[in-house]
Amino acid sequence: MRTHPGGAGDPAEAAEAIERPSGSQRVLATTGVMMTIFLGAVGQTSLVTAMPAIIADIGGFDRYAWAHAAYLIASTVATLVAGRLSDIYGRRTLLLVGLAILAAASVPVVLVGNMTQLALLRGIQGLGGGAVMACSTIAVADLYAPRERGRIQGLVGAVVFLSIVIGPLLAGLLADTASWRWILLINVPAGLLVAAVIARTFPRMSAAAGTAGGTGNAETAGTTGSTGTVGAAASVMPLSLYRNRTLTAGAALMILTSFGLYGNILFVPLFFQAVQGFSATGGGGILAPLGLGVVLGGVVSGQLISRTGGHYRLHAIVGTVFMAAGTFLLAGMGPETELGLAAVYLVTVGWGAGAMGTTVTVAVQNSTPFAMVGAATATLHFWRLVSGAAGLAALGAVLAARFASRLEASLSAAVRSVLPPGQLDALKSDPQVLGDPAAADALRAALAEAGPAAAGAANELLAALREAVDGAVGDAMAMCAAAMTLAIVASLFLEPRETPAGEGPGDDDDPATAVA
Repeated sequence: MRTHPGGAGDPAEAAEAIERPSGSQRVLATTGVMMTIFLGAVGQTSLVTAMPAIIADIGGFDRYAWAHAAYLIASTVATLVAGRLSDIYGRRTLLLVGLAILAAASVPVVLVGNMTQLALLRGIQGLGGGAVMACSTIAVADLYAPRERGRIQGLVGAVVFLSIVIGPLLAGLLADTASWRWILLINVPAGLLVAAVIARTFPRMSAAAGTAGGTGNAETAGTTGSTGTVGAAASVMPLSLYRNRTLTAGAALMILTSFGLYGNILFVPLFFQAVQGFSATGGGGILAPLGLGVVLGGVVSGQLISRTGGHYRLHAIVGTVFMAAGTFLLAGMGPETELGLAAVYLVTVGWGAGAMGTTVTVAVQNSTPFAMVGAATATLHFWRLVSGAAGLAALGAVLAARFASRLEASLSAAVRSVLPPGQLDALKSDPQVLGDPAAADALRAALAEAGPAAAGAANELLAALREAVDGAVGDAMAMCAAAMTLAIVASLFLEPRETPAGEGPGDDDDPATAVA
């Protein structure tokens, strides 16, 4: 692949002038990129439905969100650094490095014995996963000219949707039939396969086209490598970007809605497994409506924005209202909530998330000079990941604290009197009997030895545990809904204006709107 000599001209023209692969090579390279996106997206949600089984195996209910938060924190750092380094050393190199890290970090999982160790390994995986997701998303620009990128985004959305559905389902199936450890070990053969496809089909290049002023040739990459590495993270998000009111409002929206959305993804499967008794496989399937809503909301909102020329504020308000309403409804679920009704709630949340995400991205890109569109988009992604990681840590702490408090308040004196010393404190910190039928049977057997009254207390104790989890999940979800309600306020600060067709960043030749 060669780049157009000189980068001082119009950025859109420079991007169009790049010689890209065509025919079968581009089809194969695109297939490799989509496989990479799928693997990276699955990595973010793969353990969601297996967490009750993991807790039952290694304990750590009080650190329920650690593994997910660690992955997101590491992904945040890797996204910024890998995105910048890929401009210097090429997308192909960084994709292969990311895949190698993702696969290598999966091997030691067979030795994990507690939640702290699992969180550490997930953090290392997050470094690879963040690099993979950042570079595979940017790689679309390497393969397709600005005029062509719009149509490929539908394929990207479909792949992400499949990952939301297949990932948790596969994780639940493995947790039910084999071991949850296989969920991470499967990254090894999958990562090697995807790496082989990328190495064979993705074109070699020194860097992406220098649309911000650089030539992007090999000589430039060689001379700027040392300084680029040191300043990679700092150069991705210039503080001057925050002078743009739309970007500032968009960042606030990402912070608030990501806080709530990741809470939905983590706690809804827990509710259905611990409270309603679903298997891990069944708990994984419950997220499918959420993924469907994300795709539908994003597609419909994107089409409306393209056809009507903007109305960013209106679309963002509608999206955040849907997210807040759906999450409030999910927070109010109980043991008798029907699965179909919960699916409607999840579609509502997903629709709002898809509409809001599309709207904010297009609004920010269309209000940013083209030379800074990449940095502005990376800024939104950065705040989404930061909020997700911090939010999961906070929500996990709330879940553990509220569970212990609710369990303490709900147990009768009769049940307390038959529990062995220290048993109640152990259950407060780790109610693994809800995710492990064998542990529940052992608890019943142990209490039965104390007499008929104690045997009956076992069922009351298990019911109290489920009730405490139900209430604690509701409390955490209520916090998610509150954050999304604040997002409605933040959406008011988006520019309401339309972008006239054919002007500035709204021009059809501009990649910023080509992907919309």
